[in-house]
Amino acid sequence: MNDYAKWRLVGCTHKEIVEEYTIDAINTEMQTPNSEKRVEKAKIILEKLSKSHVYNVANDEAFKQLLWLNVTEYNRLNAQNGVKFDFSIWENKSLEHIYPKSKFFHTEYDKEHDTVLYIRGDGKEINFDEKDGVWEYSEENMKEVKVIGDKLYVNQYWEGIPINYTQSDESKNIKIERKFYGDNGEEIDVKSLIKGSSFYMELKVLPADDVNGYFYQDNIALTQIIPSGWEIENSRLLKINPPQWVVEKTSNNNLEYEDIRDDRVNFFFDFNNYNKQGQSFFIKLNAVTKGKYNLSGAKAEGMYNNEYRAYLNGFSVEVK
Repeated sequence: MNDYAKWRLVGCTHKEIVEEYTIDAINTEMQTPNSEKRVEKAKIILEKLSKSHVYNVANDEAFKQLLWLNVTEYNRLNAQNGVKFDFSIWENKSLEHIYPKSKFFHTEYDKEHDTVLYIRGDGKEINFDEKDGVWEYSEENMKEVKVIGDKLYVNQYWEGIPINYTQSDESKNIKIERKFYGDNGEEIDVKSLIKGSSFYMELKVLPADDVNGYFYQDNIALTQIIPSGWEIENSRLLKINPPQWVVEKTSNNNLEYEDIRDDRVNFFFDFNNYNKQGQSFFIKLNAVTKGKYNLSGAKAEGMYNNEYRAYLNGFSVEVK
């Protein structure tokens, strides 16, 4: 990749790359060396990409660099023959003129013939080759969908609330344990709580039972969704220090960031099983609304390594 492309990758403009100075629009006598501007923009990108959770704080910049790395590696594996991209568009239209729902094709419903049409960006109907491949899907209250053609790629999406959904517990290299405690550190049962009760949830990540050796895995994400009848007490926002027994139980963790939301808490940390004791994370909770609810399962997974993941089922709870 030449220098021009590298400077564009960090956000420099064409003029900042090819011209020696940038002239101030108001004070035309003021000139700033573009070499300084280029270095400054490179430093800003480097600082963003150095963040622990880069995809949360600098998503666009991270994906640009990831694309560059992938293209560079592909080119290396392809004997440095280069990478060809096809940016062809319909006739002489720019991308802004292509139907906004898709750069490739969109669907329209034909009421007269009760069918779905596939329309290209230039407004012409797509006639699929009917030699190979048939994809069908139907269910109650839904007409059969059939797509016929060669070299088709089909994405299926659905939304809804599952009825009595239960996922099996999972433990691959790591596992999760969950306990509940009163304010003084005594273990309690939360399946039935009195409104106004205050308590703590402990989520503990440990090596799986079938793991014998030592391992270290960075960038683990742990998520727990809270029932709507319970309320998360944001101790960090309220500037309330945790009790000493919580401090002692969390002294062994490598927490990098805690994301506290209205209905869930996400923990991001590095994990090792050096002492086999695991790492504990706590959520301060209050029972606030009477009713019966479902506590969702807790999930832990390696953000960039699917070989480390765990799921612990939830259960029914009640606030009286």
